[in-house]
Amino acid sequence: MTQPTKRSLLAPVVGLVLLISTLALYYLFFLPSKDTPVQRLTLSDLKGLWTSTHPKYKDRFIQFDDQTLTFGRGPAGVGSYLIDGMVAKPADDGLLVHIRFLDLDANEYHLNFYYTGKSGGIIWMKHQQGVYWFHSNPEPSYAPDFK
Repeated sequence: MTQPTKRSLLAPVVGLVLLISTLALYYLFFLPSKDTPVQRLTLSDLKGLWTSTHPKYKDRFIQFDDQTLTFGRGPAGVGSYLIDGMVAKPADDGLLVHIRFLDLDANEYHLNFYYTGKSGGIIWMKHQQGVYWFHSNPEPSYAPDFK
């Protein structure tokens, strides 16, 4: 005759402890802190004129309004585009912003930059180091013909 085996409570307890530990670590390292407010960004936050103090871009500007993105290209003139979408995700020093925009022929373009609201607003291009654009005027000053 065989003896009934007793189930050990050790295995389920160890499993439960591992599950609770894993959930606690996930909560600590991957969920946003309640003390750190999530920074949101809209086109209204970007609205206006952005200029750079970098010598190469002293006669250039970037301008956002409710619907358009305009690049001041110095002697080459200006180019205005219809903003078709914007996504902003948290990044190390602020937000990583992706803007999709269209020209008059509906050709699609993309602009990726980092943004921080510090010091009135600063943006810098994702693939261009050392060039910072400052929010120099909250109102657009160039009226594009694009609209």
